[in-house]
Amino acid sequence: MKLYRDAALITCSLPLVRIAFMMSLAAGTLFFTGCPKPDWPTCKSDKDCIENGDGREVNYHCVFDRCQECGRDNQCDIDERCVKNMCAKSCSTDSDCEDHERCGLAGVCESGSRKDKIAAIGEACDEKIPCAPGLLCKNNVCVSTIQDAAPKSATATVTEVCPEHSVLTFDYNADTLAEDTRSELKQWARCASQEADTLIRIEGHADERGTTMYNLDLGDRRANAVRSFLVDLGVDGIRLRALSYGEERPANLSRSESGFAENRRVELFWQAK
Repeated sequence: MKLYRDAALITCSLPLVRIAFMMSLAAGTLFFTGCPKPDWPTCKSDKDCIENGDGREVNYHCVFDRCQECGRDNQCDIDERCVKNMCAKSCSTDSDCEDHERCGLAGVCESGSRKDKIAAIGEACDEKIPCAPGLLCKNNVCVSTIQDAAPKSATATVTEVCPEHSVLTFDYNADTLAEDTRSELKQWARCASQEADTLIRIEGHADERGTTMYNLDLGDRRANAVRSFLVDLGVDGIRLRALSYGEERPANLSRSESGFAENRRVELFWQAK
């Protein structure tokens, strides 16, 4: 009778032994092969972005859990900028780009021609981009012919009202320039032509909502949106220093909606060369 009981116990234990063996085999496989790689283009680190879905080496970067060519300017070549997660050649005017390209609003070369463009007052102009009727292209910026004919005393008055510092605010999670911001930047562009021995420091900021990395990127996008607009107005890009502090230097510590609104900003300063 005891012999039958022992045989039955062994028989019932066989499935459990088989399951335990399969689990140990699976654990050993994971130990030697590692966790499976996420499907392209999702990622957890830059290691997941070395090759694309076809196995071709691309050496991309993991940006917010997605493989992208770049997330910041320093992930591109020295003469390139990261725009919309792609590296593109930096430019100040169309002459910096290839014949089939133009210098776009983001300050990088893009496909297309600007030969048919007519520039309005305050916009960039050159031999390829004429000013609208009644305007004059002066220092690569379209200006009014009436303003150009003004006496020197009027020009001196304009010089005196150049701002020493400006604070430009932005909507939540946005890097778009408001209309009043554009008007203020046009004044900075005019003053830049009179202050040729100075640089313009452009500091981008964000409120504390979001991760530290995201807010650094958001501040960078805001600063470079301002920089690109000034370049389009004719300011030499070499004179513009754009940087981001993210959430690290809040102007208001109240953690209220009004405080957050003050912290979503770009600040401009004159800086000696």
